[in-house]
Amino acid sequence: MARASCPKCNRLIIHCICALIRPLACRTQVTLVQYPGEENHPLGTAALVQGALDCALLRTDALLAAPAWPDGTALLFPGEEASNLATLASAPPHLVVLDGTWRKALRLYEQSPALKALPKVCLPQGAASRYRLRSTRKKSALSTVEAVMMALAIIEPGIDLSPLEDGFEGLIERAMTRLPASVRQQYL
Repeated sequence: MARASCPKCNRLIIHCICALIRPLACRTQVTLVQYPGEENHPLGTAALVQGALDCALLRTDALLAAPAWPDGTALLFPGEEASNLATLASAPPHLVVLDGTWRKALRLYEQSPALKALPKVCLPQGAASRYRLRSTRKKSALSTVEAVMMALAIIEPGIDLSPLEDGFEGLIERAMTRLPASVRQQYL
């Protein structure tokens, strides 16, 4: 028998994030390109971004076709050829963000000529992730929601990101309460 899923966020009822989502208006269009299968991960943060931002679009088909990106689109992806978002003369009106583990995000990028063709922007160095439930060896690695929040704070100074911040903290806290106490200690 199949487990019940939320009709709005498509997650299992026990992992439903709808109560964590509050709307947030922004000027910057954000397209999340999600690695296949990541949408089913209960700790994935792209659904928070998609649910909260009125300007967000979630795609899982980026490898299948070369989308016609609007003028001014940039890919948020680190690398030598990436321009620091904080030092750009004008911010991109459309930001593409890859969603998945770093290994999966790199695979998405490597396999997609459409993504490779986009100009790349990166976040300033030094931000530390608060996402203690999913970790990586990369010291500067951020979750999707953290990267989007940091990018929006740069692109749209003064924007109130508390709906995303609160949703992110709620996701972490809810997951932490479900862990056995002995396991929870290693994430504190």
